Amino acid sequence: MSQFEQSRYKLNSTIQTIIDNLMIEEWVTDISYKKYYKRCAPISCTYFKNEKYDWKFVLMQLIGLLGSVTTICSFIIENIVKFIRRQPSQNIESIPCKFSCLFC
Repeated sequence: MSQFEQSRYKLNSTIQTIIDNLMIEEWVTDISYKKYYKRCAPISCTYFKNEKYDWKFVLMQLIGLLGSVTTICSFIIENIVKFIRRQPSQNIESIPCKFSCLFC
């Protein structure tokens, strides 16, 4: 900003008002990733995401986990039951007794 341009602040602006606006007259946003990588030439980019998990997030995760466990268990149990039912059953036939009863 040149010295001949009008300021965005009024002549009677308080210092507090100017400081609240970070003493910025004009904000110029010129985003160029190409220029950034050419000038800085970073080897790698990393970032850290710090999140606090609230109770709603934890509750939804637990419900999802229980739903997954229920689905997996029902699939496994269904296959075990099918496997057991396919096994040949041992039919034990009762043979009538042809001997005379001693206490009859």
